[in-house]
Amino acid sequence: MRITKSELLSRYADGERQFQYVDLIGLDLSGVDLSRGDFAHALIRDTNLRGANLRFISLCDAIVERCDFSSANFEEAVVGGFFDTNLSRANFDRCRFMSLGRIVNCNLEGATFRNATLKDFSIEDSSLQGANLEGMTGWDFTLVNVNLMGIINFVDPAFDGVYLHNTILPSGRLQVEWYGSGDIPR
Repeated sequence: MRITKSELLSRYADGERQFQYVDLIGLDLSGVDLSRGDFAHALIRDTNLRGANLRFISLCDAIVERCDFSSANFEEAVVGGFFDTNLSRANFDRCRFMSLGRIVNCNLEGATFRNATLKDFSIEDSSLQGANLEGMTGWDFTLVNVNLMGIINFVDPAFDGVYLHNTILPSGRLQVEWYGSGDIPR
């Protein structure tokens, strides 16, 4: 069900937080507060949510394509995936990335992932250059064609069952193929 910006904000102001299966297409929602909203199974496409407050939001099984979430706050959110989306400087602190989720062709440069959790998740064709991974944990996840140069707080990450393919490591070295647990090559 497609809704307009004014309808969404009006319903939000009235206290509604259940927006499963809605279509947010081509909207400018920059800087809005959608915290605690449930957007499971939503279609979010070509939408501007730059600087939006998305704390505790649920994007489980949502389709998110060609959006701008730069500097958005996803703190303690539950997310499924993003495609062709700008997530630069976004805050994913204590965020849970859903099982079987994917981030594909996204800009995550300067994003923060303090104490975020990834399980059965993949990041592909994306840049995490300068991202802060302090306390991030993950298992059974994949990084394919990902740029990790200049990431911050990449000390003793708690990763288990990680697959790297054509990934640029923090040192700038290309890791063509690697699978393992514990310390990721640097």
